Amino acid sequence: MGAGDPEDVLDVGDSADDDDIADLRELLRNGSRPGARVQAANTLGELGQGSRESVRNPIVRDLMTVISEDQNDTVRAAAIDSLYYIDSKNIDELVSELAKQFNNGPTPKELRDHFELWLTSSDSEFRIVGAAAMERFGDESILPELEAAFEDPDARVRARAARAYGQCEGVSAEPIEGLLSDERSLVRQAAAQTLGSIGGSTALEVLVSAMGASDSRLRLVAARQLGQFDQQRSVRVLIRALTDHSSNVRYRSAISLLTILSATDQLDIGEIPATIRGEIDPGELGTVADTVFEIATDANDQGIQREVQLYAVWLLGELSSSDEGNKLAQSLIPLLQHDEKTVVDLTAAYLKRLEGEQIERELQRLISDSTGTPEIRERARTILRRVKRNAAAGIVEQSIEYTYVQTPKDYTLKHQ
Repeated sequence: MGAGDPEDVLDVGDSADDDDIADLRELLRNGSRPGARVQAANTLGELGQGSRESVRNPIVRDLMTVISEDQNDTVRAAAIDSLYYIDSKNIDELVSELAKQFNNGPTPKELRDHFELWLTSSDSEFRIVGAAAMERFGDESILPELEAAFEDPDARVRARAARAYGQCEGVSAEPIEGLLSDERSLVRQAAAQTLGSIGGSTALEVLVSAMGASDSRLRLVAARQLGQFDQQRSVRVLIRALTDHSSNVRYRSAISLLTILSATDQLDIGEIPATIRGEIDPGELGTVADTVFEIATDANDQGIQREVQLYAVWLLGELSSSDEGNKLAQSLIPLLQHDEKTVVDLTAAYLKRLEGEQIERELQRLISDSTGTPEIRERARTILRRVKRNAAAGIVEQSIEYTYVQTPKDYTLKHQ
């Protein structure tokens, strides 16, 4: 920016270049006036949010340094606000950095007592840090302060306090319930996440209720948390959510449903396909199949567990078996190209039970695809022969493979 008043850099606004940002960082660290340092912190927060990593990281480091070392609480509060604005996850890193400043290895009690002062500060920015610290260092002794923070005027404090509350031992769901109707979505989401951590019948009922909320982000978190409840109640509400108008909620509900099915020791999973057909309008089963197919192929690259993928294939197969028009069965055919052999075998077991001209055409297309591997084309030929026999004579008997398909847990164990 050249010679002149160092504070002139505060006027650059969105047009700041790398030199301006360097000047702002210098002003933040070494400016003589607290007001100028506050303005520098605010401007750096705006410039750092959404910026490239090479710009953002030095800003974050300087903000953390100021929070630790500046003697003016107003400057420190502005730096915390900007740090949160750039990325709320920075607050957790800040807590770690602040904890390292203790000498001789602080005890958990010392850390809790230290950050309790932040939690009860008159500045909301400090209370954000205090509440975040209690996720790591809090215990039952801090519960009164956390519950008081549920009424904090700053939504960021309320959300962090809710998350910290769920990490404490022996807590109940009741104090959290009211936060599900908070005016701010981030608080409602934090409350739903905490209810999943707490567990129990009350938490389940509150999460089930949250699945009917107008806030799709709250429904998304509730759907994720319901995957921890191995109960018929959670399964039914997740099934209904498979047709939610939000694709993210549909996807998460399917993941949670399949996660429960892959690990349950409480439910008769053989009843699930019939339950889905009973709860879902036939015209919407295609949407359900598309969602389950995404999970079977991990199309969104979410690192889905192998067992969950296998149960996705199983569910597609079971729904396809009762699909007279074979529209759902068409979603099985691409799975013959899956990298996981067990997925391919399970898919083939279902396709061999089906019939229909459209399935035959899709299989023939796979056979003719010169880009496919010889193994895939040969698998498709084998299945096509079986499909044609089914069309000519009907299915007289079930193959031994279908025995395993009817009990996917056994199938999974057999082919691990």
